[in-house]
Amino acid sequence: MRDCRRPVAIVDIISPLVVLAIPSTSAPGQPGALAADYLGLRLTAAPLLLLACALREFRCAVGDTRSSMNGALVANVANLGLNAFLVFYL
Repeated sequence: MRDCRRPVAIVDIISPLVVLAIPSTSAPGQPGALAADYLGLRLTAAPLLLLACALREFRCAVGDTRSSMNGALVANVANLGLNAFLVFYL
């Protein structure tokens, strides 16, 4: 039986190392620190993205593509609204 948790564990191990390496390889000062913060936040979301993709593919495999489509539509509408709010009002 395959271990399904392995990709998440690899991301959890590698992400702090990548975040620590960013300031030394990017622009000095604040841009490097901001890049490290941004990458740290993005890498913490990687396990959730992996889970969402796995659930979507499972639903498609059992023949339920409508719920995947509805979920994608809801996520896109929420993304549009949140982007507008975060760009113009925050």
